[in-house]
Amino acid sequence: MLLLSGGAIIDHAHFPDIRAVLPVSGTAVLLLSLNRQPRICRCFAHPILIGLGLISYALYLWHWPVISLTRLLADWPSHGVRLVLMLLSVALASATFLWWERRWRFAASRLAIPMLCAGALLLAGGAGLACLFTGSEQERLASDWLPRNSMHVVFAGEDVRGKIGQKNTVLFGDSLAEQYLPRALYLCAQDKAGSRGIILIHGGHYPPYPGSLLQTREDEGVFQKFMSVCRDESVDTVIISGNWVVGFGGATWAPVLLHGKLLDPARDWDKVVAAWREVMRFLVERKKRVYLVWTNPIDVNLDYSHMFRRQIFPPRTIFDPQPADCTAIRKGWGGKARAMVKGLAEEFGAIFIDPADSLCHEGKLWPLDEAGEPICRDHGHFRASYVKNRITYLDRAFLGQ
Repeated sequence: MLLLSGGAIIDHAHFPDIRAVLPVSGTAVLLLSLNRQPRICRCFAHPILIGLGLISYALYLWHWPVISLTRLLADWPSHGVRLVLMLLSVALASATFLWWERRWRFAASRLAIPMLCAGALLLAGGAGLACLFTGSEQERLASDWLPRNSMHVVFAGEDVRGKIGQKNTVLFGDSLAEQYLPRALYLCAQDKAGSRGIILIHGGHYPPYPGSLLQTREDEGVFQKFMSVCRDESVDTVIISGNWVVGFGGATWAPVLLHGKLLDPARDWDKVVAAWREVMRFLVERKKRVYLVWTNPIDVNLDYSHMFRRQIFPPRTIFDPQPADCTAIRKGWGGKARAMVKGLAEEFGAIFIDPADSLCHEGKLWPLDEAGEPICRDHGHFRASYVKNRITYLDRAFLGQ
């Protein structure tokens, strides 16, 4: 059961959930069997295992700051560095047990342990306050997003978000499509006659298509809502955008099901292409003007928290923004997916837009605007204020031109 839990609990799984029963039950069965199985008991009486047991709590306390400090200096440590971190945590835990825990735990003074606990609490509290104050700027940027519970309207019998006009543009996809709504609403507000509307329909992590569903089911019913809305004759323009790579099964952190089975990008590629051709035929037959918008640049250098380098000796924080790589999203499965989306646009007379063509210079995107403000709220989503005032490559689509 313990070995099985190692395969069931993976990086992108939502945990804890029902899978937590596996390691807990396995541990319980193992402990209960110690008294009944002498061989198992002798195995766990080995000096190495006893030593690990003695330092286990100190190891639990040490591994987190060791890993966290390393993540501040290097975002994704290599496997070799991770092995060194594990050995360092064991060494620190051993030293703590030998020269600290064993000495003070059985100290004659009754004041020793309370004083140590009080000191630890003060230290942890100070660290928490420091994090609170230093994180305020990042919180301000993260909050620069259109409230998800705003502007709900009923259109074509469906609960959607946006503003209804005599003629309407549908913005469809995921949160990467949702981020464009502030600009669309701004342009609609400039129309004094109120003839142009914008309808947002979005799910999670990718633009949904026929037969697709996230394993978490958070996008259930989104595609059906999109089809229902597009049947309305007042809809003359459709914009589809999002993280296309996820929709092709190219992201392990967001597994996609196709007709109830886990999508395999190598095996099911043609099925996904066929599904999108079905969508395009549906829209073209109804004489919709279609814009297919490729994924905007996604890079850790766009995240405000990654614009700082923390130096230990001497301790200081250095503001050091670096340009984002606009070509990363076009590599691997991304390059193949981009070619497919562009090919669909050419095949059905749609308009293909790659945000990098407008945002990037020589394959790079600077993470700050002219005023020195970050353009993104995280590593892949633009801030609402930046979209409203600076993102113009979708203006013709929003205006139905």
